[in-house]
Amino acid sequence: MITKLVVMVAILLPALLLFQWLNDKHRKNNEAFRKIIHIFHGLTLAILAFIVPLEALIALESVFLVSMVIARYLSENFSKVPWIKYMGRVYNVGRISYGEFFFPISVILLVFLADTKWEFAASVLILGLADAAAALVGKKYGLSTTYTILGQKKSVIGSLAFCIVTLAIISGFAQLAEPAIYVSLLSVIWVSLVLTVSENIGIYGTDNLLIPLTAVYLLNAL
Repeated sequence: MITKLVVMVAILLPALLLFQWLNDKHRKNNEAFRKIIHIFHGLTLAILAFIVPLEALIALESVFLVSMVIARYLSENFSKVPWIKYMGRVYNVGRISYGEFFFPISVILLVFLADTKWEFAASVLILGLADAAAALVGKKYGLSTTYTILGQKKSVIGSLAFCIVTLAIISGFAQLAEPAIYVSLLSVIWVSLVLTVSENIGIYGTDNLLIPLTAVYLLNAL
């Protein structure tokens, strides 16, 4: 147990420093700020899945969910307080979104739905990394390829970024899972495309629920 804790600290401490550096670099970019948190959250959960029992993550995400509810209330009612104003950047995205609530809810559901820690880790990585890639790449390079789904803007470039990152995660999952899983390239592409569709139709932050739940269902079936 001590060894696992040392490994966790050795991994998370550099990650925290990287998080702070990225946060300072993108201080004026709220979307980047949100997605940095998204990435860090997903990576942390994927690492913890191999250190602590998955059931322990229910308590962690329950605390996170409550903190997000409190944070939104404070940001909407006490926005002039400096530290609350800083925290409120998470919600300043120019659109209606409840993704910060759906993220912990989806993680709690994954604990019950994932066959093993491998499916859990792959699902949270897809949520944390692929979804962030879609947002960041789409916003920077996809302005000329935008389209609207149910009133929310998406981009071809952003969706392509999501699909590529998802494909890489699923391929890694198939190779690293114990025992290793044989998955044809066609199956990997098909699953990645289905998940890309789920990301597209997830409006108001519901993609944080649709992506991981769809992912764990498909990965369990592989």
